Amino acid sequence: MRTALNRTKSTLIHDLKSFLQHAGLTDTKSTVYQGTLFEWQTHEVLEKSLGMRLRRVGGKSDGGIDLRGTWPLLRNLSSLQKRKPNDLSPAPVIAPLTSIVVQCKNTKAGCTPDHVRSLVGSAGALYPDSNSSKIAILATSSNKRYTADTISYFMDSNMPLALARICNVQLESLLFNPVAEETILNGLTVTTQYDIQNHSTPILMYNGHIIDPSEILVDS
Repeated sequence: MRTALNRTKSTLIHDLKSFLQHAGLTDTKSTVYQGTLFEWQTHEVLEKSLGMRLRRVGGKSDGGIDLRGTWPLLRNLSSLQKRKPNDLSPAPVIAPLTSIVVQCKNTKAGCTPDHVRSLVGSAGALYPDSNSSKIAILATSSNKRYTADTISYFMDSNMPLALARICNVQLESLLFNPVAEETILNGLTVTTQYDIQNHSTPILMYNGHIIDPSEILVDS
């Protein structure tokens, strides 16, 4: 009966709000609950802050991936390129829809090179074509600095990667490796904005302008 109820509930959960609504009497201190909660928090943050379109696939058969989807924003950047009235040059090429895979690590101990290797292996198994448009993201809740070995492996990887730090349902930091910047982002950059309390927030910029994904995003 409990299993049937849990299966019924799972069909009703599609975002962080619905997960919290249907958590019921679940032990909120359990590792499983905390891990699933962080996956839905990451889902919420990446969709709202970056305009990604994701679904949760976490479970025993997830292949090491917790979230999968696309980033339509990258495909629509060409709409921001203003052309002069008499410009007869070819129109900007529409980029292919970029696939997104995310591994969520709800750990306070910080990320290691092994975490990045696991992400690369899982993403490579899903998308064996090295020329496919994809970014693999490692999302962590840890406030610890990434170790030098972790950053070195991340930066030297031939796969487009990103490191996202998510705390209290907020995107605290976002870093892309050189391959992602050069082959996928198409001029999109990440900078840091500070409020009056000196709290930092990563923001997207394109051609020197701050980008709000909700303003230019169209469903793809």
